[in-house]
Amino acid sequence: EKTIVDYWATKWPADLRIDDGSVAEELDKLNASGFAEALKRRDEFHGVVSFSHFVPRLEVNPEKRYLIPSSLAKAVGSLHLKKRVEELKPDVHIFGHTHFGYDMDVDGIRYLQAALGTPAERTWGGSIVTLGDFPQERRPCLVWSGAWSMRHRS
Repeated sequence: EKTIVDYWATKWPADLRIDDGSVAEELDKLNASGFAEALKRRDEFHGVVSFSHFVPRLEVNPEKRYLIPSSLAKAVGSLHLKKRVEELKPDVHIFGHTHFGYDMDVDGIRYLQAALGTPAERTWGGSIVTLGDFPQERRPCLVWSGAWSMRHRS
């Protein structure tokens, strides 16, 4: 944990701890406002795209052998986030945090991370996923459209 910035660079109220899940639970409460309404209105829309900074499920976390530090998996997501995404059932969930690119379908949800990484990471290759010309061309890329459902794959 000493090598993971999320642990030592953040300060939480005394009753919250990052290692027991209480921080994740408290942050999840911020999503409670409006979530019931979003669930109720889900079917009114042709498509739903959701976002999170953190990794929404283990399947889209890099394997331990690729992680520096190897304990990174302890600091990338939460079961609360996974549950919210599974309940909402978006067409696409875009996430970040690990600096590893992913484009994967799990249980009918497309999980996408088109990571730019840090400038240093970009010098040795940056993202491990490409979407058309992204990330080589630094411009936005289309990840979902009701009129365009084909997906670029790496």
